[in-house]
Order: sequence, then structure tokens, then C-alpha cells
Amino acid sequence: MNQPINRVKSALPVPQVAFAAIFLALTLGSFSGCGSGNKSSTSAPTSKIANRVFVSNLSASVLNIVDAKADTLSTFTVGGVSGPTQMFESADKNTTIVYNSLPNTFAVVSNATEAVTASVSLGSAASSLAVTADASRAFAALPSGVCANSSVIGAVAVVSLTNATVTNCIPVTGARSIALSPNAATLLIFAQDSNVATFMDTTSLKPAAVNDPGLILDRPVNAVFSSDSTSAYILSCGPECGDTSATATAKVSVWNVAANTLGLTQNVTSARDALLDSGNLYVAGSSPTFSPGNGQLTILNAGTLTPIALPSATANPVMISDGIHDKMLLSNGQLFVGARACSDTAHGCLSIYNTSSAAVKFSAISPNLGNDTSGGDDVTGMEPIPGRTVVYVCEGGEVQIYDTTTDALQKNQIDIVGQAEDVREVF
Repeated sequence: MNQPINRVKSALPVPQVAFAAIFLALTLGSFSGCGSGNKSSTSAPTSKIANRVFVSNLSASVLNIVDAKADTLSTFTVGGVSGPTQMFESADKNTTIVYNSLPNTFAVVSNATEAVTASVSLGSAASSLAVTADASRAFAALPSGVCANSSVIGAVAVVSLTNATVTNCIPVTGARSIALSPNAATLLIFAQDSNVATFMDTTSLKPAAVNDPGLILDRPVNAVFSSDSTSAYILSCGPECGDTSATATAKVSVWNVAANTLGLTQNVTSARDALLDSGNLYVAGSSPTFSPGNGQLTILNAGTLTPIALPSATANPVMISDGIHDKMLLSNGQLFVGARACSDTAHGCLSIYNTSSAAVKFSAISPNLGNDTSGGDDVTGMEPIPGRTVVYVCEGGEVQIYDTTTDALQKNQIDIVGQAEDVREVF
């Protein structure tokens, strides 16, 4: 089965302008005052749409509602959000959690009433988020956060979404990205420009370094857990993440959670994001030196970490769009890989890899998009639609609907007025 990594971890592409304008240090006052929840009993009228999709509209500060059966935009919206970006949904489909980038808050949305029922302030801009499957708890990496009574710059906020409050602030120097295990028991934490990975039991909340006596890790940036949560594949992005040493190498390393030991390690051309499915580990990243293209997708055997042979003698790794890869999903045998800040002037930031034929199709640069002035179109959200062979992709601020039988845009599209950042089906 496809491990639902997009449900439990996410690097958050908050606009740089918003980061610069609203970075605040977390003080005792911000946690005890702003951290308290703001509950609301507002019951907004519902759209009456059964097969709904929520689209976070950053510039319009609403969640647009789309009929995912007819691919039409509803006149109803979900209000009470401000600069919404990343969204998470509870496993029972009752609740959607929204990150508001302007006030740095979590909003809890009732899918039944299509209204915000509670909000929680983080006090500082988050760069990475994780939400438990039951939407009861959340974790946020705060690169500029400072916990009360601490001089450490960098923190992880622990949030009770049930009680709408920040319950704990954990100092972690430079905390920038996080990955949560499927059972929500273990959180991996990564800092920028560091060769150290940190892990934390989510019950004791005591951070510790991943044991790395052989100095294997090289700018660890992300991780994918096994479905049973006993191990994780830690991604070291090496040169892509600023290591300029002669030994800089991107790699994938297996970490045993219970023993806190690193096991198998495989060098790859690049490693920034990954998806685990059916015994294969799909690893995406960009390399400043790899030819013929700077964006690569490497397919590894998840058990041995050896590159697998691809159909038709296709080279492994496969060339994909470059950029910062942080969105991946598998639908109908098609692996969608999204990136931000891609510089490929021939293609957009979306690559679609056919897992049967090993062929890759790219999204074409469109004059209707252009969120990325370097030539590509940032991919900030992706979601497959149940019962259909389509994937909704937030690309360049628009929602693009791709047909997985052709890997091309379908004829009927949706026009979002504003800037679409993320998309989540809620049926």
C-alpha cells in the first residue's frame, strides 16, 4: 500500500515575504497568552456538496470549495482563515487542520459545518508541520522560535488540537523540518546546515541525537517511516543542502527506532523527499552536478537500498524537473513529483513518472501560471480524487486537474481567483 506520508509530514512552503515580516520569538507570554485556544460555535451554511475538495486560497484568505464530481467551483467558501497554506485531514474525514501563514496559527475546521471551530497560535512562523491521523495533536518546527527560559534559537511546538492550546515548547537548535511516524510515537527533527538528526518520543518529549558514530549523515533533511513505525529512511541531501566539502554525498540511511542505530546506507545523486510503496523507495532531489539534468528520481529496493532495474533499460536515476522537491504522491500507477523554485525553462515544476513504463511526463510552462519567475511553476499541493483517475495539483497558484490515464491536463479545468496553495478531498 502507498504509505500516506503526505498526511503526516509536510515541509511548509510559506512565502518568504510572510516569513520575513512575521518571525517572532516565542516567549513565555506568547505561549501562555496566544497559545490558549479561541473556540467558536459559528455554524456556517454548508455547500450541500457531497464530493467536496477544499482549496486553501492564500491571497483571498478563504478555503474554496470544489465539487470534485463535476469539477466546478462552489459559491460557498470556508471563512475564518488568514493566509491559509498547508492542510491536513483526520482519518475519519471529520476535521481539516489548516495552517494560517499570516498569524501563524492552526485553524480547526469542521467538515460537516464548513466552519472554523477553534484556532491555536504558535507565536512564530512554522517551516514544517505534522498532524496525527486523528487530528488530536500537531507538531510545528519553528526555526526562529525561542522557548521560555531558553536561549536556544529554534523550537518544536507541541499542540493539542483537541483543547486548542500549545502544550509544550521543546528547544531544538535551528529546527526546520520534521517527520512523524505513522503511529505518532516518534518525531524526527532536522536543522539547516547540520549533520545531526534529532529524534523525540512524543510521550516523554525529550529530544536526543540520532546515534551516528560513523558520521554517515550529510545534511539530513527529511525522512520516511516504515508502515509499522519501527524504522525510518533518513534522507541526506549533501551538496543540494549546502555541503561543499570534498566528501559531500547525498544518501539514504535506514534508522532503527528502538535501537537508535543507523544501518544500511546507499549513496544517491540527490535526496530531498521520498515515498515508500510496495517495497520500492522513490527518492527525489536535485544535484548541481548530475547530467543530463539537475533533477533526479532514484528508485531503490526498500529492503536492500540497491537501485532497481527499470523497464526498457531506462537509466536509474530518471531525470525529472529540478528545484526543491517536497510533494510526492502515487495514484493509478503514476508517481507525481512536485517541486518549488525550479529553474528548468523547458518544463514546469511537476514531473509524472509512470511506474510501469518508467516514462516521465512534465507539466508544460503555461502563460496562465508563472508563480515562479525563474521559468517554472511552484507545486504546493497535490491530491488524488477518490473513485476517479484524476489528481488535483496546486501549480503556480492555480488548481490544475491531471488525468492519470494520459498524464496530461483534462479538458475541464477550474479557475481559482487568488492563489491556490493546497488541496484536500473531504469525502
